[in-house]
Amino acid sequence: MLHLEESTWYGIEWNGPNVYESEDAVTVPEVETTLTPDMWTRLTSTVLPLSQSKNYGIDLYNQALLSYIANLFLQLTKKTKTP
Repeated sequence: MLHLEESTWYGIEWNGPNVYESEDAVTVPEVETTLTPDMWTRLTSTVLPLSQSKNYGIDLYNQALLSYIANLFLQLTKKTKTP
């Protein structure tokens, strides 16, 4: 299972070329997540982004999307049950 700390550095080649010295470098802004820590835990325990895919990751995306929707549904039902 890939943990949040590991996913931050996944794909970085520490001994590779320094892209910051290139004139073609692109700055990508950080994206804020709307996932709560509980939702992130459920998502990462349900979907393994580095697992084998039968159709170029579409099945993994669909699995993640269904997990996200299920988490939203759980959050909404918890809010409506609380007086």
